[in-house]
Amino acid sequence: MKKFILTLLIPLTISTILLAQEKPLFLNVEWTDKKTPGQKGKRIKDCVYLTGDDNVIFYLYQTGIPPERQNTGDYIVKHNLKDGKMEYFKIELNNIKKVDRNYEGAKVINGDIYLFSSFKNKKDKKYYFFAETVKKEPFSLNRDERMIGEIDYSKIKGGKLSNMSFVTSPDESKILISYSLLNKKNEILSFGLEVFDNKLTSIWKRANDFPTLTKDEKVYLGQYVVDNNANAYLTSHVYKKKGKDKKLFLTHYPGDGSDAGIKEITFSGQNYALSQHLGINNNNDLICAGFFSRIGNKSAIGSFSIILPSGSIKDFRMNEKLFDNNYLTKGMNEKEAEKTLEKKDKNKDFDDGYYYKFEDIHFKNDGGFYISAEKRAITLIEKRQQGVVFKYNIYHYSDISLLNFDKNGNLLWAYKIPKNQNLQNEDRNRASYALGFDQNDAAYIIYNTVKMFLGKAKSGSIQTILIKLGNDGTESWNELFTDNNDVTKSFSPRNTRSLGDGKFLLNRTHYGGFMSGPSIQWGIVNLQK
Repeated sequence: MKKFILTLLIPLTISTILLAQEKPLFLNVEWTDKKTPGQKGKRIKDCVYLTGDDNVIFYLYQTGIPPERQNTGDYIVKHNLKDGKMEYFKIELNNIKKVDRNYEGAKVINGDIYLFSSFKNKKDKKYYFFAETVKKEPFSLNRDERMIGEIDYSKIKGGKLSNMSFVTSPDESKILISYSLLNKKNEILSFGLEVFDNKLTSIWKRANDFPTLTKDEKVYLGQYVVDNNANAYLTSHVYKKKGKDKKLFLTHYPGDGSDAGIKEITFSGQNYALSQHLGINNNNDLICAGFFSRIGNKSAIGSFSIILPSGSIKDFRMNEKLFDNNYLTKGMNEKEAEKTLEKKDKNKDFDDGYYYKFEDIHFKNDGGFYISAEKRAITLIEKRQQGVVFKYNIYHYSDISLLNFDKNGNLLWAYKIPKNQNLQNEDRNRASYALGFDQNDAAYIIYNTVKMFLGKAKSGSIQTILIKLGNDGTESWNELFTDNNDVTKSFSPRNTRSLGDGKFLLNRTHYGGFMSGPSIQWGIVNLQK
């Protein structure tokens, strides 16, 4: 029987060290055999879970070639967790006239896997985009492709389609497709969005609803969401081209296709929205929550939340809360903490150079919600060896934050896991974290303690940690896989996925030879039991 050491997590006051665990938590995981999807000899770039159950899973697998890890193929994979059988096919799309289409992305809608693609018609100066489905048994493309929309780029020189994304409403009855059009300088000159029902019939479409800009301002588009009534929302940041002024705008696109409403979100004092995430709660209300900083800085000093009633942009509730010093300095030694707080008091940056990667907002049974984010950065390295220039990326995965809010948007507590991971190319599979929740809204966070990894980890140099946080703030932790260090060295938090109710689909990624390429394994565990 697993046991946890419980400590009280006082809201916004978190201890800087983990107490010793009573004993490691041994997991009885039945791992699949090692398998290599896609073309052998190609390195893994991404492995994204799509759908499945305890018996069979489907995922998107992307390969690359060293040293730049350029994309060499996208594959849809079917993996039987019981008998280990794996099937896959490379995504190569063409219509009945054998005209190649560009693969744009995959999305699961009501359990079906949809593949979206585009075709550029230079004569008409239009992009046509298509959808088709994947047949699960026998496993193949359904070849049911159909055109679902078009984009006119006749007024844009170059007209490069970019940033195409696909979002579903909470009940998956609506699908939002958004895109940008770039000129030859890769500048965004136009953007648009279109909402469909779950049969991919268009409900409404719009383009270029920007906040009003002056000549010295520029806009950065943020995240789109769509609710069950076909209302869509967009965040956008407006910056002064010269200066430090930053503004957050929320745009509401009504489900009936009427004019968009644009609302500037005003913060207290010199605060501004640093980074945020959107979600639709069970009442169909919009939730916008994230971190704020001070004008001129890029260090998060607090959190905020905004709740907009369904279909409205006029009336909303907003809360701001400063982080306390214990949260800001967690994991630092005394000298580092003193320096950080001194910079904060002098209104100087103490945590620059990262962006925040958010997970989907988790909505609780009591109407409240969690947001979680990880600090990340990417550094491009260029090396010259014997006259040849090699390029590769260093991926930085830093602190994990989990924030708990009540139904009115008040911050109940904030928790931070300090870490600093710097990994090269596919080594990043050892980094990041996996997050899930059980039926009582307790949070489970799984991560590795690895800092740097180049394919050769010494025994015991990596630990896999499970942290459990109750809705009331109680904290417990255990080390995993202590009975098998080979699991720890190959475990991939980045590719591990929550299946809900405390259940996780665990992933292991193994380095292979240059010709064979990497192999992967899967296993399911229920941490709530």
